Amino acid sequence: MNKRITINFTIPLSDKEWAGPCIIFDQWIPETESDAIVVNYGDKEVRLYIDKSCVSSLRDVTDKLISSWRNISVSKLIVEVILSGVEDEFLNFIYEEREKVQRKFTTA
Repeated sequence: MNKRITINFTIPLSDKEWAGPCIIFDQWIPETESDAIVVNYGDKEVRLYIDKSCVSSLRDVTDKLISSWRNISVSKLIVEVILSGVEDEFLNFIYEEREKVQRKFTTA
């Protein structure tokens, strides 16, 4: 049976969170699913989006703060890759390798 696998990761825009390049937004960040950039290629889908954890700030980032804040600096992007039609054999390999690594660190 073919299944789906989702891979999530964060891409920093710089190795310096506060001094590096960033994307600037004004009183809004594209954090809803409908705001995501979505690219489909066959059985692969890539979603690129931002949430409050991507905003460079010394204080808690809230909806109220964002709606009043000019020059919102975003220092990282969230990427979600969805692969459909993944063979069971490949999924089993991924899980077996993950378990090997976990066993290695718990027995060390």
